[in-house]
Amino acid sequence: MRRNTLWGIAGLLALTACQSPAPQPEAPGDLPPAQCGADRLQDRIGAPLARFDQADWPESHRVEAPGSLQTMDFRPERLRIQTDAAGTITALLCG
Repeated sequence: MRRNTLWGIAGLLALTACQSPAPQPEAPGDLPPAQCGADRLQDRIGAPLARFDQADWPESHRVEAPGSLQTMDFRPERLRIQTDAAGTITALLCG
């Protein structure tokens, strides 16, 4: 009886190993750039942030400079403007 139980457990483990993993949710940076308008603004990467006025950005946006504090809320319609220490735009993402 014990031997059958061990074979049963081994069989279940083998079947479990064959299953594909559950799909992972998208990471915030993996969103389609059209969701927040980042796709239309990619030509601004490499330019100084100071070159642009607030009106040049979508209403829902935030600037993420190195060392700045950010909330962990996720809003797919928000444009995230990442800059380096010199204020140069390094990435435009949604979230």
